[in-house]
Amino acid sequence: KLIQAEYTTVSDFREARCRAFHETRCNRGAYCNFMHIKHIPRAIKRRVVREMYDDHPEYLGQTRNKRTDKDKSKKEKDRDRDRSRSRRRDKEKKDRGRDRERDEEAGPPARQTSEERR
Repeated sequence: KLIQAEYTTVSDFREARCRAFHETRCNRGAYCNFMHIKHIPRAIKRRVVREMYDDHPEYLGQTRNKRTDKDKSKKEKDRDRDRSRSRRRDKEKKDRGRDRERDEEAGPPARQTSEERR
């Protein structure tokens, strides 16, 4: 069947998806104004990507280490900085989790007496 595509301005595709179709109960079919997205299994996605790179090896590794920092746009530099910040935050969270685990192993903290609180 030939697909007739119509262009529209969609800012968030999650909102454009038909919830009823996702829950397998949309009965509007072709008259539904929302997208009916078909699930594509991960194995098929992997196979298609592998075949794409087999057919076009010139695209392999092209984006890595090709540009220097001076060639990067401000947006790309900001994105790299945000990534390093998030990695740092993740590491700090993991370290805090380890500290918390050590504290739990040591047992609950001793309660203070009224004299110690003053």
